[in-house]
Amino acid sequence: MKGIECAFDCRVTRDAEVRQTKAGKPFVKFQAIAIVRGDREQPVSVLAWRDTFCDLSPDLKAGVEVYVEGSLELSEWDGEALLSVSASKVEPKGLIGRRKPKAPAGSRAKKAAGVDSQRPNGIGGADKPFDDSLPF
Repeated sequence: MKGIECAFDCRVTRDAEVRQTKAGKPFVKFQAIAIVRGDREQPVSVLAWRDTFCDLSPDLKAGVEVYVEGSLELSEWDGEALLSVSASKVEPKGLIGRRKPKAPAGSRAKKAAGVDSQRPNGIGGADKPFDDSLPF
């Protein structure tokens, strides 16, 4: 296991930057302040490694509140302890729930044919697709 798994809300303090590793792999980096127990604040450096996070970088501006999940790591720099997170999930709080998930493949064709994929065939009719009697 790398680091400690964590989830927290934070406020971006420095706009996100899209960078690349020496191997050419893109990642997003931003600085944030995590709110810890009431009014105490903890600075955190967040690194997000998935390509999809690069699309999010314009939304990660200073002042934006963000929800982050990932692996927490503690490092030392010039005698100071620094927290960094290798993020597996980054969601600006203003965008949570606003993006409609993509429909599964083939669902449009089923809707056009009048098939409801959420309801088993035969509900309310005589042709039941399964025996719903309980064994106990």
